[in-house]
Amino acid sequence: MFSFNLLTEPWILVNDQNGNVKEMGIIEVLENAHKIVSLADATLLIKFSIYRFLIALVMDIFKIKELEQIEELFMEGNFNKNAINEYINKVGERCFDLFHPNTPFLQSPKNEDLEIKPVAEVLQHVPSGSFSTHFNHVNLEKEAYSPAVCAGGLLSIAPFMTAGGAGYSPSINGNPPWYILVLGKNLFETIVLNCCGMPIPGLIGDELPAWRTTKRITPKAELKCSSLLEGLTWRPRWVRLIPEEGGICTYTGKYSPILVRKINFSYGFKAVGGWTDPQVSYVYTNKGPSPLRPKQDRELWRDLGPLMLLRRADYESEKGKIQFNRPLVVEQLMELKKTYVLPASFPEQVEVYGVRTDGKMKIFEWQYEKLTLPPGLSSNDYAGRMVQEALELAERVSYFLGQALRKMYPREGKGNKKALGSRVQLAEHNFWPMLRGRFEEEYLQSLALQSNDEQMEVEKIKEDWKKTLIEVGERAFETAIRPFDSKADFLRKQVIARDFFRQKLWFALYGGKKQKEKGGLENGRSSKSN
Repeated sequence: MFSFNLLTEPWILVNDQNGNVKEMGIIEVLENAHKIVSLADATLLIKFSIYRFLIALVMDIFKIKELEQIEELFMEGNFNKNAINEYINKVGERCFDLFHPNTPFLQSPKNEDLEIKPVAEVLQHVPSGSFSTHFNHVNLEKEAYSPAVCAGGLLSIAPFMTAGGAGYSPSINGNPPWYILVLGKNLFETIVLNCCGMPIPGLIGDELPAWRTTKRITPKAELKCSSLLEGLTWRPRWVRLIPEEGGICTYTGKYSPILVRKINFSYGFKAVGGWTDPQVSYVYTNKGPSPLRPKQDRELWRDLGPLMLLRRADYESEKGKIQFNRPLVVEQLMELKKTYVLPASFPEQVEVYGVRTDGKMKIFEWQYEKLTLPPGLSSNDYAGRMVQEALELAERVSYFLGQALRKMYPREGKGNKKALGSRVQLAEHNFWPMLRGRFEEEYLQSLALQSNDEQMEVEKIKEDWKKTLIEVGERAFETAIRPFDSKADFLRKQVIARDFFRQKLWFALYGGKKQKEKGGLENGRSSKSN
């Protein structure tokens, strides 16, 4: 009989305090979490999925439902070994055996009627079959994974499963969103800070996490999430690993005494009714809330407001059509600082994980970035609104940059929506990186130093930001037109395009106000223009 006990078998990669990477089982990870810096899996999807599992497990062990419980646990400084052992004795080690005949970890009972598929189906990030060829395109029939690899794949199903074809539902958040992980100074703090004690509307049930629930999957059944633990371990697929004798794992290249080549893989639950994920930022429109998701050619820092600062009451777009709400775990971090559970100097830093898809089966890229707020920024009541307004001004400048460059095309691009498309895209790609340093080092830092009652200084910060947009926008424009031909016709078009861009800059930044009063664009020219 095959067995792989995730509690004791080493399968989780961690970074210790000495900079070494070690492999541990669940019990060893939890008992030493205060001595571990972070998880270390090289695959971003697996890494976040293990974090998410450990968060759900700790919430189940310590029965966390309120903010006060998180405060008490954080003050302990480590996970109590007795509480961990009591939990394991209560639920039984069998819940964490990957190949238990009756209760295999995160799997469904054996079903001979279900289709047997290659084990690669459990890894979202491995391209195969008719999917796009990336750096590693696999032959499905030759894939054989170790239990450790399979465990990571099973955990990634809950947060990152896509629609997957006709009849297959995505995970509880639909098309994968940006996931936020609040960072502590060690793994213990990171896990505790992401256990959600904030109230979540609609979650009034006590459904257990997937590894110890008695709720059987009914393929394609529509189900409303009733508890946070159920949502964190949602089951959009029916999965059953089929273990075989060992050999070389094709994913790691290492020997494993047990390998999995085939699995039962079929329909799982379809989420209905909506729910609020505590690690996700939401966009609110007249159609209701939807998670903030990765977009093509959009750098993550441009969404700093929705990801870390904005609450629904802080900001709304023109005519009130769009609002944002930062993740509950970020809101919780700020609340813990207000109650002095965390010191004022505690860093406001997050990791952001995401997968960009076509909304169906195709995965284009997986993404990761670390975001940090300058000390003091979040304590300013107007910070979120000002950051969002500043970045929306930058969006308008970027848009008009593209419009101006299209003036270089015959007939100014009329009749051709993609006129000079590659040149426009290159200019925008230059604009945003040039702007990022100024945004982080000047705008955010200046805003962080201001208190709520220094309105005159705030107006100066806004004005300085507009001047920055003019300077960076014109530099991006001049860089973009430099390669064009120097013949008379192109020189004439350059003048037309340049004047158009400067007029639109003035309109975007100052609206109907007089240019001279603003000290920005003077007679259609920047104060820094030659």
